[in-house]
Amino acid sequence: ELGIYPGDVLDNPYSANVVDICPVGALTEKDFRFKARVWYLSSAPTICNGCSQGCNIDMHYMLDRPHLNDGARMVRVKPRFNEDVNQWWLCDEGRYGFGWLDCERLTEVRTANGADATWEQALTAISTTLAGAGAEEGGARIGVIASTQLTNEELFLIREIFQGALDARVTASVPEKPGSSDDLLIKADKNPNTLGATLLGLAGPGAPEAGQIVEEVLAGKLDALWVFGHDMVEFFGEGKVRELSEKLKLFVFSGTNENPTASFAHWVLPTSGYVEKDGTFVNSDGRVQRIGRAFPPLAESREDWRVLLELATALEHPFEWKKPAEIFQGLSQAEASFADLSYEIIGDAGAEVSTTKSKAKAT
Repeated sequence: ELGIYPGDVLDNPYSANVVDICPVGALTEKDFRFKARVWYLSSAPTICNGCSQGCNIDMHYMLDRPHLNDGARMVRVKPRFNEDVNQWWLCDEGRYGFGWLDCERLTEVRTANGADATWEQALTAISTTLAGAGAEEGGARIGVIASTQLTNEELFLIREIFQGALDARVTASVPEKPGSSDDLLIKADKNPNTLGATLLGLAGPGAPEAGQIVEEVLAGKLDALWVFGHDMVEFFGEGKVRELSEKLKLFVFSGTNENPTASFAHWVLPTSGYVEKDGTFVNSDGRVQRIGRAFPPLAESREDWRVLLELATALEHPFEWKKPAEIFQGLSQAEASFADLSYEIIGDAGAEVSTTKSKAKAT
């Protein structure tokens, strides 16, 4: 029998790495054991979205055996070697933090009364209201609270559409409490792309705080609010979010999972998890890395970048880009931090963002 030395306990934030380094495969993970045969698994390289370190991982999943693993597609995560990020290692928090990908997902577009609707109906109604709010005398009356769980490509589109075309108030700075951290791989910032949002001017110095935008809504200064992924109830309380819903002409929530904020939104748009789309994150050390698409979006959910391109067309501000690689090329031409970079240059190991040292790094 193989086990822990008597009297000792294997209890640390990196405990599962002993399974990876076991030379004979005698050590196995309880979480994975009996879920599926390893030869049933497909694998895709991506990045952990659990914190700003951006550890390289391989996602192991199944799409053709719904009778296994309680129907969940994601089965396990393994570290992928990257000399400049995580070498061979991965924390347990990241390794076992992917359950949300198949749990309580938003799968259909719905309206304020909970009725199902089509994407076309939603984007037509939303774009009409946004166009009106953006044409108000005295300036646009639109607020956007973006997420640093979004890719650089999506944050760039948010900036170009909402700030550039509609003159909206846009931020990716929200009052999140820092999480656990250490001196190895675990960062207190539990978002994978805070530095990317900072480089794009949507977070950090000069960007408004989410609380400011909420207060502007409550003061009657904004008529439309789009929230990307965040649970505003967690940040500001149910009473304040209910008041937002009552005051606004348009309240859009787009995200991957059900949360209390979705119940107050006028439109709920189901969007893809990060392994269901392509794009890039910038980690806390200034390395831009591709996330890659492991498998298609769940049910009726759509990639945020696709939703934003369709919104831009509905607003009569269309872009020529058709896919994330092309959006990134537009980003690299517009932002000095990403100049001369492409998906090919980034490759599997990532690439340094050019002006990281002159920017405030994320925690």
